[in-house]
Amino acid sequence: MDKKANMLNASIDKIVAEVQKKGSHVTTEELAKIVKTHAAGSAAAAMASVVPGAGTVVAVGIQNAFVYSMFYRLGKSMGINLKKD
Repeated sequence: MDKKANMLNASIDKIVAEVQKKGSHVTTEELAKIVKTHAAGSAAAAMASVVPGAGTVVAVGIQNAFVYSMFYRLGKSMGINLKKD
């Protein structure tokens, strides 16, 4: 693994350790999968920016949706209600 992947995994391990102290049963693999899936989707959405005109606006909108849905899924998997908290 490269240095950035190790940093991501170390960060996720710290988050999982803290969340598990509060009673959640989330795993490191589950959180890593969520982050990597949404990062790939956001990167793919950047391809829409090559379309002249509204392509960039569309790309930014799609990327925002990926980021929001990532935070929603992360919060849900850790037992955090983003609407309430």
